[in-house]
Amino acid sequence: MYSLLSLWLCAALPGLLYASHDTLMVEGDNTATRICKPAPNWSIKGKAPMQELLGNVVVVALLKATNIGGLRAKLHRSNLTDVSFMIVNEKEAKSRAMYWELKRRAPSGVPVYQQTPFQNDVWEELDGDKDDFLVYDRCGLLTFHIVLPYSFLHYPYVEAGVRATYHKNICNCSVNSTSSSGRNSIMTNETVQYNINQPTALPTIEVDPEEPDALTMWQKAQLFYQGILEKGDKRTDHWLLVHSPVPISCIFLCYLVIVWVGPKLMAKREPVNLKPVLIVYNFAMVCLSAYMFYEFTASSWLARYSLLCQPVDYSDSPLAMRMARVCWWFYFSKVIELSDTMFFILRKKNSQLTFLHIYHHATMIFNWWAGVKYVPGGQSFLIGLINTLVHVVMYLYYGLAAFGPSMTKYLWWKRYLTSLQLLQFFIVTIHTTYNLFADCDFPDSMNMVVLAYSLSLIALFSNFYYHSYLAKKKTKTT
Repeated sequence: MYSLLSLWLCAALPGLLYASHDTLMVEGDNTATRICKPAPNWSIKGKAPMQELLGNVVVVALLKATNIGGLRAKLHRSNLTDVSFMIVNEKEAKSRAMYWELKRRAPSGVPVYQQTPFQNDVWEELDGDKDDFLVYDRCGLLTFHIVLPYSFLHYPYVEAGVRATYHKNICNCSVNSTSSSGRNSIMTNETVQYNINQPTALPTIEVDPEEPDALTMWQKAQLFYQGILEKGDKRTDHWLLVHSPVPISCIFLCYLVIVWVGPKLMAKREPVNLKPVLIVYNFAMVCLSAYMFYEFTASSWLARYSLLCQPVDYSDSPLAMRMARVCWWFYFSKVIELSDTMFFILRKKNSQLTFLHIYHHATMIFNWWAGVKYVPGGQSFLIGLINTLVHVVMYLYYGLAAFGPSMTKYLWWKRYLTSLQLLQFFIVTIHTTYNLFADCDFPDSMNMVVLAYSLSLIALFSNFYYHSYLAKKKTKTT
């Protein structure tokens, strides 16, 4: 058994060291100054966990809680019992709001330490980042610092680092026990001796710069996909069409197929009379849009949302969940609105199947999948608030138009509907641009996506407005 363990360690350690060569000292690496140095003297709310756990191999996880229990159980089955795990949550407000969720997901017996807003940032002191693992030996000396993507626990690197630290004296940790058991563990009457200035005895490996990357393209794709799944809001993760992008991608592909095939299938057929369906559908969408507008307004008002800077509340409070739910309904309404295109095809209104129409409908489902998956609330509420109001007016127009020519004389305000749509995009653009340069705890990546998307819609709707109204007016004048 021991020979098999040694073989496994020999196989896994080179990959571990190579994968983490930015933060682990390997032969010839003169920049790694933290290996075999004691852990920084950090504490949270008066507790100094590293001091309390001297004598154990310690694994510090920065945020990640998933599967730690499985790794700990696997180590215990191998009689690696003196291994202690802890989780240190991030200091940012968003992470603090998720503390109780993180604590709930953590395995029993694995403490979760939450930093306070005014203390020194422990992550900075550890020189760590999200989902890093830091492994310390019994003397509190850093042996391995494992970063993404190698810190994913379905890879062997974290386990290999723990086993190597447990079985090998990487940092010359000297434990002199005065207990009769002779066991290499630190008790009350034991002392620990180490010299951080002595050369370390890390396993020697040779890194060939010509070697291919440790991960194949398929493995990188798997890691990327796993990151998409794991980094979402756990409150909304189990809701319909949220956990994975696969279902909504399938809907998107089906939509494109219908847009391409539908007009061809209808070419030699008579238009379908959908008057009753359209009346019911459009007024149902008026009601749904009005409901969402009310929910966005009430939730943001009661939670005292700021129009200038509003981080996402990731807690399970009633108002936070209410905002998350209306964001989901808004997302799901975009899936329902794909029916607009189906109705155009069945009625042979192919002139309505413009690039603007298809682009807008097809992309909104992805935008709001990401919104509900990662940021259900916060700054994004303003988009839903304005858009639902616009859609109340828009579907009211479509509902009245569905009654037929008798209503045409009452629909003179169609032109102003397009102006209203343009106005919403300008408001969103200004709001998002401000937040890109403001110090606001909302992901800049989301702001950049929203800004780019709003600008594209301004260009497309402006082009539509010009050709539908201004160009025709010039033609009539001449």
